[in-house]
Amino acid sequence: MKIKSVTRAKNPGEVIEYSAEEKVPFALQDAVAEYPEFKHQYLTFLRDVKVSKLTYSPKGEPLAGRWQNNTYSTEGLVTLHHRDMARDAVLQPRKKSFKLKFEDKLDSNGLPDVKIMELTLE
Repeated sequence: MKIKSVTRAKNPGEVIEYSAEEKVPFALQDAVAEYPEFKHQYLTFLRDVKVSKLTYSPKGEPLAGRWQNNTYSTEGLVTLHHRDMARDAVLQPRKKSFKLKFEDKLDSNGLPDVKIMELTLE
């Protein structure tokens, strides 16, 4: 579930969705967690996500009639912090450039989420 907040005054409990720029760190964290080089070997955390390019385009009708339904493509620089699970050791942070493609979807509760399509780290 990727929601920013819920409203309090007008329409209490109404979900506020993240903007395209705000979704990038969350999508990147999900993508890095499943990245083949890191999965089952490291716990990886992101810091200093700097987006240099972000494009998005609609891919159809709004999800559930009201949520964004876009495909996103982004590039930038990120600092990755790894913890080696086998040795229980914290490794030196590494700066990597990334290219990420993701799209909007709904989670099992019918709320906004993201689906990772492709991640490249260099």
